Amino acid sequence: MRIRDISAGGAKLQVEGPVQTGLAGHIVVKPLGTVISGTVCWVQDGRFGFRFVSPLSMDTLAAIVGLR
Repeated sequence: MRIRDISAGGAKLQVEGPVQTGLAGHIVVKPLGTVISGTVCWVQDGRFGFRFVSPLSMDTLAAIVGLR
């Protein structure tokens, strides 16, 4: 899975394989050990929107953006 775009409230992710709208789950940002829970809100062409259950703090968001 690859992060294509991210904000405090959600992310656009790319994945190989099927994903369903409405699916709840979590993503793990391995270098940081950060686990983010959320729900798939849209799917299109191997990419999907993942709305976070709770907004990310600005420190967490900055750390994730810094990995890109």
